[in-house]
Amino acid sequence: MEEKLKPEELVEALLEGFISVAHPDKAAGMAAYMKHHFVFIGVPKPERAIIQKSWLPLVKSYSSDDLHHLAQLLWERPEREMHYAAMDFLKAAKKQWNAASIQVFEQINGTHSWWDSVDLIASGLIGPWFLQTQTDPRPYAERWRDSNQLWFQRVSIIFQLTYREKTDWKLMQDMMNPLLSHPDFFIRKAIGWALRQYARTAPQSVIAYVKKHEHQLSNLSKKEALKHLEG
Repeated sequence: MEEKLKPEELVEALLEGFISVAHPDKAAGMAAYMKHHFVFIGVPKPERAIIQKSWLPLVKSYSSDDLHHLAQLLWERPEREMHYAAMDFLKAAKKQWNAASIQVFEQINGTHSWWDSVDLIASGLIGPWFLQTQTDPRPYAERWRDSNQLWFQRVSIIFQLTYREKTDWKLMQDMMNPLLSHPDFFIRKAIGWALRQYARTAPQSVIAYVKKHEHQLSNLSKKEALKHLEG
């Protein structure tokens, strides 16, 4: 961009851009899809991406501190599109990540929490951060698992979704085992999803795990885990 806007100014400019292309008639449907947990401006993802793309050069020129501040400011807004922008900007500017980034990721994961943000934060931000910084994830994952906070427990299970052969299978099992009988849909789904993804890399390990824990695993978790292995 020609002008070097401060994070506070970029938030206002981004909001104006979203409003300029919004479809107010779609906002109600978007909110309903998210169970009315959030307010929507009415900007579909393709149009939102175009607006965000115009600001990416500026975002990538920010210092780590300014990037974090921008994300926090966007997250404080009530509009869900602004939250999506925060996550997209953080992901696009991963070269600016540092040791403090994980604190920002945890902060946004703990507020305005729902599956659409938690899943992106887990697999698009937190997971890659551990690989990029070569930080041991176990202390973090154990804290999230034991937090008794649903969305952090989900993160502890799914942050390795994109790891493939880099997956720490022992760690994944340690995250899942205490939660196998958890009553909540989002935890049961997370367990099945994590197993399904790892089955692409180590199918026999997943089959053996499901067989070993078949009486503890929910039907949902088992169905998801074996989805691509049946037949």
